[in-house]
Amino acid sequence: MKKVSENLAHLRTINIIELENEIDVSLKFGFSLTNEPIENESWWIIFHAVHRIDISKGKPFVARILPLDSFDQQTLDYLLHDGLRILKYCCHFHHLHLPTLYEIMRFHNKVYIFEEMLIYKSLAQIIIESGPINESTARLWCKQIVTALDFLHDIGIAHNNLSVLSVFFGVDNLVKITGLEHACVYWNSVEKKMQLQRKSKCEIKESAPEVICSYFYDPTKADIWNFAVLLICILLGHYPFINDKNSTFEDEWKNTRDKIFKTVSAECFQLLCECLQLEPNARLTTKQILQHAWFVDFVDVQ
Repeated sequence: MKKVSENLAHLRTINIIELENEIDVSLKFGFSLTNEPIENESWWIIFHAVHRIDISKGKPFVARILPLDSFDQQTLDYLLHDGLRILKYCCHFHHLHLPTLYEIMRFHNKVYIFEEMLIYKSLAQIIIESGPINESTARLWCKQIVTALDFLHDIGIAHNNLSVLSVFFGVDNLVKITGLEHACVYWNSVEKKMQLQRKSKCEIKESAPEVICSYFYDPTKADIWNFAVLLICILLGHYPFINDKNSTFEDEWKNTRDKIFKTVSAECFQLLCECLQLEPNARLTTKQILQHAWFVDFVDVQ
C-alpha cells in the first residue's frame, strides 16, 4: 500500500477556493453560468457553464451548486472538512468512470462544483421508467461501476454511499460514479493500516448490515455489499431488502434469492451470493469481482 500512502499525502495538501465576492467566480476565475438551471433539486442546482479559456476543450460542462443550508450539521461538517477535498483528490486522476472535475469554490452558504456535464437521469430514474434491465446490459454497466470502485479502493478511498442514485451516464454514454463528496478515506497513510469508518447518519437502502448495526466498519467491504444490492435493483427493478425490523436478513434474502435464481445466469447468481455475505471479510474484493466468471465467461440468458 506504499503507493496509496504516497497518493493520500497529496490529499492533505488540497485546498478549496474560498471566495470573498461571488462575482469572482466570473471576474477572477473566468467561469460563467447560464441564467436558467437545467436541474433544480433540494440538494443541488445545476447550470450550464463556460470558461473564457475553454478549459474543457470544447466538452460541455456544468456548475453544480450545493446549497449548504440543505444539509444536516453532521453531513455539512464532513463535507466542508473532508468531503470536498476527497472529491477533488479522486477526480484529479481523471478516471474514465468518474466525472471530470474542473474546480471547486465556496462562497458563504453555497459551493460551486464545476464538472463534466452528465445526462442528468440517475440509474434509479432509468429503472423507474424502464423496469428491470436485461442481464447483458446490467453486466456492461456493472463492469464500469466495479472498475471505478476498484480504482477508488486502489487510491485509499471507499465510496461509502454507492446506490442507484449515485450512478449516472456521461454524454459519451459511459457510466459515471458520482457522490464522491460523501466518500471516505479508508487507509491511514501515517500508520500504514486500514482505517475503520465510524457509523454515521448517512445510511442508504443499500447499506450493509454492519453499517446499520456496528459502530465501526470496513467501508470497502460495505462498498461490495452496496454493489450487489445495486445489481439486484437493476435486474429486478426494485430494492431486494425492505430493512423491516420484524424480519431477518436471512428471510428477506431467501425471498429475493428465489426470484434472482429464476431470472439470471448461474454465474450472476454466484457473484451475488459471494458479495452478499453477512461476514464482511467473506465478500469478494473489487479485483476478484472483475475476474469473476460473470464478467470473464458470461453467456447471455435466453
